[in-house]
Amino acid sequence: MIGKFLKLPHTSGVQLVFSGEDRDHGAPSVFILGRRSRIQRYAQHAADKIPGLAGALAVMRDGEPTTISHVVVQTPAPPNAPPNTPPTTTTRRITLCFLPCTASRYNNDIRPDAIAEIIARHCRLLPPGSFFEIHIVIDEPSQALPAGLAIAKALPLYSRKSLHSKAHAHAHDDNKPTVSKNPASRITVCFGLAGSPRKALEEPQLDLIEATADGTRLAAYLVDAPCEEMHTDLFATQCRVMATALGGEANGVFMRVIRGEELLETGLNLLYNVGKAAEHPSNLVVLTYVPPGTRPDESSSSSFAMVGKGIVFDTGGSSCVKTVEGMRGMKRDMGGAAAVLGAFQTIVRQRLCRYPVHAVLCLAENQVSEKATRIDDILVGYSGKSVEINNTDAEGRLVIADGVSYAIRI
Repeated sequence: MIGKFLKLPHTSGVQLVFSGEDRDHGAPSVFILGRRSRIQRYAQHAADKIPGLAGALAVMRDGEPTTISHVVVQTPAPPNAPPNTPPTTTTRRITLCFLPCTASRYNNDIRPDAIAEIIARHCRLLPPGSFFEIHIVIDEPSQALPAGLAIAKALPLYSRKSLHSKAHAHAHDDNKPTVSKNPASRITVCFGLAGSPRKALEEPQLDLIEATADGTRLAAYLVDAPCEEMHTDLFATQCRVMATALGGEANGVFMRVIRGEELLETGLNLLYNVGKAAEHPSNLVVLTYVPPGTRPDESSSSSFAMVGKGIVFDTGGSSCVKTVEGMRGMKRDMGGAAAVLGAFQTIVRQRLCRYPVHAVLCLAENQVSEKATRIDDILVGYSGKSVEINNTDAEGRLVIADGVSYAIRI
């Protein structure tokens, strides 16, 4: 959905597909993840449908968390082939990944933290344009969602890495290598039950995993993009594209943007002042989803709001300018707004709420200039309460204060 409708620039080219059928998809690289005992039970009924699984399991030694086995598979010649046609020999890599058995109240039984770490580590070794499949071995369907989101987390959508062709450069008598886009990689994810050959997930469960994984990857994309590509106005533009992709007002999705001087007129002084030193002014983006059968003017007591901090870059402000090391990575200070937008698209696509849902994104850039907010300034927020500034690096609570106050009155 993300790549198809939003048309995001600078993507990694990694296409993540969730399949409802736990079968062999013919990929040259296959990852099978699960606890050791689960994979052993899974192999009893899945070895025939995944060529090479039995051979990989046979060479697995006790105590090894992960083993890579190259298995040669003999494929018989087609029935209509000429006599004495030799069988086709294909080589595929089967990677068995044994997940830890220990878990705590902070770790799900399926250990999504370990899944994300394993997939991220192995996928870095695969060249661009790869095609591979991942089989997650589970005991029950409820384990599929955290496992699927762990894979989505391990496969970032944003990338500015490029391929360089020296041959093309020399052909044009140019010392600079030419740059081409990343070729698309396709990753198919399947879920298999350890003790049963029956289908692990029904279509509604699979749709929920896919929509939530899209939201996870979208949020990661927005966080990874540098401020020059995702400043306040561009972030608001992405929200508008998202609203259109979700069906717009015809599907109950409404959007309002309060920007720049209009923030002052509305009374959102805290949000305005945090970003008034930046080239691109602050934005309050309000996305609303009204499910079928509800009214846009329903009271706030029967609606649900998510408020996200969206500081697209944080220098620390005029009184607390960060060091080089402290400022590096401050493009990520808008992760709250990114998460809210990702969650909103999941809620709309899956119709998870029976009452209106609001996503309130407080977008600003905490910059330094002659217009910047100063220590000792006193501002009045949307709530009517006055705030004395004694730390310009505490801008997050200011924008959230206005966002929450606004959300209460929607």
